[in-house]
Amino acid sequence: MAEVTSCFSSVALLMILYILHQSCVAESTLIYNVLSFGAKPNGVIDSTQAFLDAWIAACASSDSTTIYAITAKVVTGVFIIGGALDAKGTALWACKLAGSTDCPNGGATSLSFTNSKNININGLMSLNSQMFHFVINGCQDVRIQGVKVNAAGNSPNTDGIHVQLSTNVAIFNTSIKTGDDCVSIGPGTKDVWIEQIICGPGHGISLGSLAKDLEEEGVQNVTVKNAIFKAIEHVSGMKINDVVYRNIQRTSASAIAIKFDCSATNPCSGIRLENVSLTFRNQEVQSHCANANGKIVGTAQANSCL
Repeated sequence: MAEVTSCFSSVALLMILYILHQSCVAESTLIYNVLSFGAKPNGVIDSTQAFLDAWIAACASSDSTTIYAITAKVVTGVFIIGGALDAKGTALWACKLAGSTDCPNGGATSLSFTNSKNININGLMSLNSQMFHFVINGCQDVRIQGVKVNAAGNSPNTDGIHVQLSTNVAIFNTSIKTGDDCVSIGPGTKDVWIEQIICGPGHGISLGSLAKDLEEEGVQNVTVKNAIFKAIEHVSGMKINDVVYRNIQRTSASAIAIKFDCSATNPCSGIRLENVSLTFRNQEVQSHCANANGKIVGTAQANSCL
């Protein structure tokens, strides 16, 4: 069971964020409302036991169930320590992969914070999310450490950690296996530090969904340090300047593991590779550069195109 503490209010958040967007099964026939079990969203009464009782009752049922929880997305000073979230998303993935038109709309995000501050997530495991595992949206001062994400390599739209419109986000000592981006960094995000991450299978670490809107905020000051990538696929490209790739180990899904494919009118510049070790089937990888320049420092591929 995850431990959650909060200084946002005296309402215990032990289960609010744990249950939010979760259900024991995908389809709903029986409804368990935490208010019916005695939860009081008044900032005074501790509602922990009501959430636990609703959760136990739902999971003891042999029928399809849904838990209705108090919506508490805006919080300050929350700590989540340990525990596991299993969204049982395999049935929904199979439906989507089969191209069926009868799949349930969308899918649940396992854990999401919106417009919140001082969020700490430590040692939590997320299994088989229906869609995104973790979403950080419009938040400040977020620390994610020791988190494990596990989903099938072909699970659709199951980003491990998605960050957007947020500031000062740190991700440490994390292992992510999923069918989409291990970490996706969306518009309006700045000051992101990612260190000691193992990614794969998955689509790597991406700065995605940029330029979707005409007046969209960019992404600033992202650092990725001591990362290991395994069996990465569908890595997207973008124009980059003054970027350092340092201490990266990776097994590539293709023979061309380094690719800087930049525009002739807006070339990439200032690229720096430091101690980058990549292999493809235990062989040296190839690289491709178009309209890109930079330098190599320390150990790197002998045939690098920079």
